[in-house]
Amino acid sequence: MSAEQRTSAEEVKHVYESVWNEYSTWSQQYNQNALESLSRPYSHRRFPPLKKKKTRKSRFANAKASSSASSHRCTIVDFDDEEEIEQSTIALQPTVIDTDQFTPYPPYDSCTSVSQNLLVGDDSHYMPFVPFSDDPSYNFSDDLELHHYTAWQKHSIDTDEQHITLETVRRLVKECGLLYETIDATRILPMQCHDIIRLLRQRDFPKWLPNTSTSDLPQITAPDTPSAAVDYFLEYFCSNLNCLTGFCSLHDGESVRQQVPKSLPPKIPYTKPSDAVDAPCGAYCFLQPPTYSTLGTSWTKEDHEVLDLTLRYAPDTTPCDLSIICRKPCREIYRYQYAHPRTVPRPPKTRQPSQLKTRTYDDERPSRFTPNVGVQKGAIRATEVRESQWGLGLFLAETAEEGDLISEYVGEMIRPLTVDSRNFHAEHRERSYVFHLNPTYALDSAYAGNNTRYMNHSAEASNCHTRVVLVNGEHRIGVYAARRIEKGEELLINYGTYFWTSDKQTQLETSLPVQPAYDDPKDLTYKDLDSSY
Repeated sequence: MSAEQRTSAEEVKHVYESVWNEYSTWSQQYNQNALESLSRPYSHRRFPPLKKKKTRKSRFANAKASSSASSHRCTIVDFDDEEEIEQSTIALQPTVIDTDQFTPYPPYDSCTSVSQNLLVGDDSHYMPFVPFSDDPSYNFSDDLELHHYTAWQKHSIDTDEQHITLETVRRLVKECGLLYETIDATRILPMQCHDIIRLLRQRDFPKWLPNTSTSDLPQITAPDTPSAAVDYFLEYFCSNLNCLTGFCSLHDGESVRQQVPKSLPPKIPYTKPSDAVDAPCGAYCFLQPPTYSTLGTSWTKEDHEVLDLTLRYAPDTTPCDLSIICRKPCREIYRYQYAHPRTVPRPPKTRQPSQLKTRTYDDERPSRFTPNVGVQKGAIRATEVRESQWGLGLFLAETAEEGDLISEYVGEMIRPLTVDSRNFHAEHRERSYVFHLNPTYALDSAYAGNNTRYMNHSAEASNCHTRVVLVNGEHRIGVYAARRIEKGEELLINYGTYFWTSDKQTQLETSLPVQPAYDDPKDLTYKDLDSSY
């Protein structure tokens, strides 16, 4: 560490300790004032009770009840304002309720409703809580062996530390002239400067110091140009056809960055955009004859940048569509494209076969085709969950023909080691929701899933079957009708032989990997505490 870095670290430490002591003094006085404000500022005046007319007749003297053997007698003691006691006895006729008429609701496990699979991988090595702690029959020693740490070992930043960190950053920046990078390099504060500034936008901090303001702190630099904004969203936008959303929960950051759209060359020459337009888009369309007016709209640098960005990723967009995106006349956009042409590359030469052979559907076996289009489009049948002879079951709400897609089985994508650890909970509940997906992952809908998790088992009367299909490069599980299923029928599948295996250590045909050793408390799962429960 250089002398300059050592000086900055000492300065950050001194300011941090000073703010900590000031906040502790203020917090103690603030809490005391808050508690005192809850008390009554003056004593409550109690008015004397109103005198009642003296009577010797009990209020329950006329109470009559059956004196049968099933009645119960109780004594009521009445104290009046004149300290006289009146005692009476009444008979209560109990109401008999036959509890056999009430059937309990079938047991079930609730879960978070999701529409697509969630990538979990392995559960955290930090055990948040002891599962089934109120059930003495559960042996939680297995969980203690599988988890390497407990959640209380992980330090969490409370709100008081956030207040202290924010004020420390404010003083270091405004009074000491330090930069965010210099403060973070000391690694003294519990939070990064950008994290505490971002938190300032999400919540309100108390004004515990007078004449101080955090509004003048340097904010996190946001994309200020169209190019920077597009690059930012492309970095976190998942262009996989199964997602097409930002910050998806199925793919990691590296795979998302590998799918960033690249700049494409145009396929249509700029001199022939009229071939892709059927009719003029309006009075100012480039297909309309030019007018005598030569005045155009004002184009800023940002306007040109937006148009160039659009043509970079969608070079064959027509001027009519570009006018809507850029909010400029169609004719002016066409002039801009004509003045800034983009060359169309020469198509590569390919060798043509000497004899063309056409393959038809009849040439292939229908069994070789996998109906994965329904899973991709989400063309599922309506279902409902209600009581069945095995507890809760899934019933069809509309008629389905043989081969129709009923629904997709979704859940958390977990690895074999996590399958084994969760299997202890499944055996204790006597309900398992794990489906084998591929040699790397399995789907578990115990904590996240949809209605398909309620399908029951039947080896002889099963009317549905599951199939792993490849949709846009990802394995997904579809539930298909094995025959014609009428409306109102319960959907049944065959769980398979591995579900009913006698070996209780596993329910899937997966290899048991060697359990790795974690000697460092700050391993790769240190930040994934809330990812599993």
